Amino acid sequence: MDDTVRTQHPIPTVLIVDDSRVNVEILRQILSPEHQTFRACDGQQALDLARAYAPDIILLDVEMPGMNGYQVCSLLKSDARTYYIPVIFVTGMEDKESYEKGLEAGAVGFLTKPVSPSVVRSQVFIHLGLAHAKTLLATPCGESAEPEAPACRHGHVG
Repeated sequence: MDDTVRTQHPIPTVLIVDDSRVNVEILRQILSPEHQTFRACDGQQALDLARAYAPDIILLDVEMPGMNGYQVCSLLKSDARTYYIPVIFVTGMEDKESYEKGLEAGAVGFLTKPVSPSVVRSQVFIHLGLAHAKTLLATPCGESAEPEAPACRHGHVG
């Protein structure tokens, strides 16, 4: 990819939150080099990093010491600085109640451990794309750095 394209579309950032270095390294290997990753090893560090760096997406473990993933996700979604960041839970739990609890906390999806590399890549790609589309739809015509859509140039849709 040439530098012009890379400048216009920077590499997406992924915050990986897990108390297990092995799990973080697996996800890093799956997502590199297409994504820039950084790690938080507990809930408080995840909140601090998300607020400071606004990653494009967060992969969040559910079971961690101290604050669990549901609590972290709820706090992210209640903060104006981080509510828009998609959160995907990465967990060994596959029961319906855990899934529902995660969605209620604000997660956009679940990945189960052991993770499948192709599923991780596709879920991250899909949710980054949805987040980008949501941002574009929320941006009034004329305020975006993106090329104007025909509806913006002509002042109407359809």
